[in-house]
Amino acid sequence: GTMNELLTRGIGHAEFKNSLLGRIPKNWDVFYINDIAFVTKLAGFEYSEYFDYSIGGDIIAIRALNLKNAKLDLKEVQTIPKSVSDKLPRSKLQKGDLVISYVGTVGEVALIEKSEKFHLAPNVAKITPNQEKILPEFLLHNLMSNKTKKLIMLLGTITSQPSLNMGNIRKILISLPSVKEQRKICNIFSSIDNFIEIKIKKLKKYKSLKKSLMQDLLTGKVRVSVN
Repeated sequence: GTMNELLTRGIGHAEFKNSLLGRIPKNWDVFYINDIAFVTKLAGFEYSEYFDYSIGGDIIAIRALNLKNAKLDLKEVQTIPKSVSDKLPRSKLQKGDLVISYVGTVGEVALIEKSEKFHLAPNVAKITPNQEKILPEFLLHNLMSNKTKKLIMLLGTITSQPSLNMGNIRKILISLPSVKEQRKICNIFSSIDNFIEIKIKKLKKYKSLKKSLMQDLLTGKVRVSVN
């Protein structure tokens, strides 16, 4: 609810206007992603000619299964040599890039936070924001929003396997405030995310404690007196 409110009404606005994305603040604009970012993918020949996961290396190839809950999930990775990544600069991932899955589980996203560590794999596209117009974090939250997810599903091709082509990714609409307001909104999102992370850690701690206590009860290490 907070995300939807901030991405559609912003902070402290009194005047609004109609747009392709509904009511937005009067001084906001609506852009296609193609107008504010560069979108590309790993070419077929790049994968077939250069990728050999059996060799391994220092660079992690980001696949669709590595994108979960708007973060990188690196429990299961395939790697390539840095020399291969350097030969393919267009599909190399740098800090501030976003990645989005476009085949199968369509629309999973994540933000790249380190340079010289990741490279595109098949079925994942790279979005490089023009940071003079849009902050990477602001674009990430837009792509996570329910409104954008619904738009992605409408743009996607539903066959035996859902897919989204590069042209349709470039047609995703984003409502955009000034960079200054974007930063304020992102700071609020960051505070909420930190709060949620603290609560999740506490929950995991309590679950672990409960599991330990139950194990002790079952093995007789803890005696319970019932009066």
